Amino acid sequence: IEHGRLIVDFVTKFSLALVALGGSLGTVSRWWISRQFQIWLGDQFPYGTIFVNAVGSAAFGIFVVLLEKHSGARLLILSGFMGAFTTFSTFSYESVLLMQAGAWRTALLNISLNLFVSLSLCGLGIWVTQTLRS
Repeated sequence: IEHGRLIVDFVTKFSLALVALGGSLGTVSRWWISRQFQIWLGDQFPYGTIFVNAVGSAAFGIFVVLLEKHSGARLLILSGFMGAFTTFSTFSYESVLLMQAGAWRTALLNISLNLFVSLSLCGLGIWVTQTLRS
């Protein structure tokens, strides 16, 4: 029991550091992979982004099961690394959970709202900024 308590205390005290460490590694990994795809295939299509989102979603699915009982590793890998590598992985996981629960309408609403709202706000942000700059 003492060993388990030490692990819980460590994770509690260093949660922010674990997420930050994982996040920094995830961000650098995403940047490097996307850059490599641009070098290899050009920048006419976002191959790197699609690759990172696909691999990140698959990896999230694997690690969410493997790390079920490891809170420190979950913070480091899922919240930190995977959260910075791609937030699409979290979106995918949450959508799958809704589908597994049989909440198909809610899942489709989640998917639709994420895509529509994100694309719309990105476009709006570009338009507002360009308008204000001119």
